[in-house]
Amino acid sequence: PPNLKGKDRVQFILLMKTPPGLSPCTCFSLKERLPLVRTVWLCLIIMKFFFFLFSLLLVLAYGFSLVFFFTNSFLSVRPA
Repeated sequence: PPNLKGKDRVQFILLMKTPPGLSPCTCFSLKERLPLVRTVWLCLIIMKFFFFLFSLLLVLAYGFSLVFFFTNSFLSVRPA
């Protein structure tokens, strides 16, 4: 691969996209590249799903802790 940095290098390596000014890379055919691209997309989808699930559980945990806090504080007040 050419001398690329960061995101451009990852994109070039994973998807074999050609940076501007270079000839197209013919290392892999489309048939050979397809499973790799599908695997990367599948991993990204799974990671997004787990991130969403974790954030949802975090919000639910904060919500339940607030509910228990307020019910506990209301129960501790004695009626006159």
